[in-house]
Amino acid sequence: MKILTMATLVGFLTSCSLNIVSPPKTPDGPATGKVGQKLTYSTKGTDPLKVHEYQFDWGDGVESDWKSDTSQSHVYSAAKTYTIKAKEKCPAELFETDWSKGKTVKVVPK
Repeated sequence: MKILTMATLVGFLTSCSLNIVSPPKTPDGPATGKVGQKLTYSTKGTDPLKVHEYQFDWGDGVESDWKSDTSQSHVYSAAKTYTIKAKEKCPAELFETDWSKGKTVKVVPK
């Protein structure tokens, strides 16, 4: 069980309220992949306490669930070029960023 101290709570609220301007970094990961292959991408936000959540737009009409992990994976079902973006939010719902710049990935047939 994690104990929440006043200092942790103040730091959490400060982190959530001060980091409202910048989207996370452009997702980093492979530039190419194959249909059916699990591709993993990561981003970096502005969260010094590591409590923020991240969502990825995979460019194929699918968005990931919000997760605290800055690295997430996706499997594409069609050969095409996609643009992957990420955004960040405070779990206390104090802010949500715009989407990051896009990372292009070319998915080819198996």
